[in-house]
Amino acid sequence: MLAAPWKSGIFRFGLFSGLSTTLYAIPLALGDSPRAPVPIIGLVICAASLAATAFMRRPQAFSRLAGATQLMTAVLIAGSLYLLYRWVDEDLSLLKQNRAQHENFLAVQEELRTLGMTSPDQVFSNKYDLYTPDLPPYLPRQIGGWAIDWVWGYGAEYPVLPNDSWESFSQAAAEQGVRFLVLTPASELQGAFFSLIYDRAYDEDVLGLYFAKRIAMMRLYYFYP
Repeated sequence: MLAAPWKSGIFRFGLFSGLSTTLYAIPLALGDSPRAPVPIIGLVICAASLAATAFMRRPQAFSRLAGATQLMTAVLIAGSLYLLYRWVDEDLSLLKQNRAQHENFLAVQEELRTLGMTSPDQVFSNKYDLYTPDLPPYLPRQIGGWAIDWVWGYGAEYPVLPNDSWESFSQAAAEQGVRFLVLTPASELQGAFFSLIYDRAYDEDVLGLYFAKRIAMMRLYYFYP
C-alpha cells in the first residue's frame, strides 16, 4: 500500500471524497443552498462508515495511535456527529412547520367548502404555497407565478387577473369564476387595494365582498352570489 497507494480502495475513496468536497460540496455549502446537506451528508456517512469498519476490524490499532492523532480523530468524529445532529434537527423543525401549515390549509379548504367552493379554480390567493390538500387541481388562482411562462397553455386557460384597480380585478374575477379570496398581510404587494380588504377597511355591501373567517394569518372572503 505504501509503495503504490493508488491501488488501495481507501486511498481512491479519500482522493474522490477530497476532490468532491473541495470542488463541489464546500462551494455548494457556501452558496447557502438548501440542498447543501444532500451531497455533504453522503461524504460524511461514507467516511464515518469506513472509520467504523476499520475500528471494528482492528480496534487495537486505534489504541496504538499517538495522543494527538487520537484527539484529532475524536474531534473529527464529534464534529461530524454534531453536524449530522444539526441537519436532523433542522429537518425535523421544517417537518413540524410543514405539518402545522398543512393543518391550516386543510382548515382553509374545509371553510371554503362550507361556503360553496367546489374547485380551487374558484379561489384567488396571494399566498403562493397555498393548496387544497384534497381537492384537485389543488392550487388557487394567483397573480404572477412561474406557471404563466413555463407551463404550456396555462396562460390561455387561466388569463392573468389584473391588479391595477379593484374594479378591474373584481370584474375579471367574476368573468373567470373566482368567488373566494384568501389573503395574507403580504397581499398589498400584489395590489394596494388588497391591503384595505385584508384590514377590512371597506364597505362590504359596496364591494359585494364579505369576510368569512381568519385562519392563522390568512383571511377568507367570498363574493355575494
